[in-house]
Amino acid sequence: MSQPAPVPPVPQVDYLRTCVRPDWDDLPSGVREALADVAGSAVTRAHPSATSGFTGGFAAVLDLADGRRVFAKAGQGSNPHLLGAYAREAQVLAALPERCPAPAPVGARHLPAGAADDLSWQLLVTEAVDGRVPQPWTEAAVEAVHDASVRVREVLSPHAARWPDRLAEHYLSEPAVAGCYGDLARGDRALTWGQPRWLPERLDVLQGLALVPAYMLQAADRPV
Repeated sequence: MSQPAPVPPVPQVDYLRTCVRPDWDDLPSGVREALADVAGSAVTRAHPSATSGFTGGFAAVLDLADGRRVFAKAGQGSNPHLLGAYAREAQVLAALPERCPAPAPVGARHLPAGAADDLSWQLLVTEAVDGRVPQPWTEAAVEAVHDASVRVREVLSPHAARWPDRLAEHYLSEPAVAGCYGDLARGDRALTWGQPRWLPERLDVLQGLALVPAYMLQAADRPV
C-alpha cells in the first residue's frame, strides 16, 4: 500500500520583521518639523521605527518636550497608496467614539510636493499605546483580542448608521472578498499552498464571517 505524500511544513512568518521603514533621521527636515508641529511639541527622542506592518512608511514612537509620547506615521508620495491610506486612517480614527479601544488621534497633515522635498507627504500622529504583536499566540493574547473585539462591537453598533458610504462602495466593488470561501467550497477557486489543515472543513463558518459586513450594512439601511 502506497504511503500518502508527506504534508509540507507550513512556512513560519516573523510578523515582527515584515518591512523596512525609514528612521527619524532619514526623514527630510521639513517632515520632522511638520510632525513636531502636528504633535504640538518639540521631539526630544525618536524611538526606532517599527519593523512590523507592510507599508514601508515611517512609523515610530516620539517622546515630546512636554512629556507626552505619540505615535507618528509619515508616508511619501513615491508610494501613492500611503497618501490615501494615512489620510483615510486619520478620518476613521477621528470618527470613532471616545469609548472605542483605539488610539486617540492627535492630528494629521498633508504636505504638498515642494513643502519638504520634491514629493508630497501624508502625516498622522496619534497617542502612543503600549502593545505588542502576539508571536507566538497565547491563550491570554487570544482572550485579550476577543475582549477588545467584543468591546469594539458594543461601542460601534449604535453608530453603524453613520458609517461612511465608502465602506459600502468598497465592499460592493469587491464581491470576490465576500464570496471567496463559497468559491473554495464549490471548487471554483483553488486553495493556496500552506493553509492550515482545518480550513477545508470550516469553509462554511468562514463564509458566514465574510458576510458579516453585508449584514451590518443592511442594518445601517445601506444597499448590499
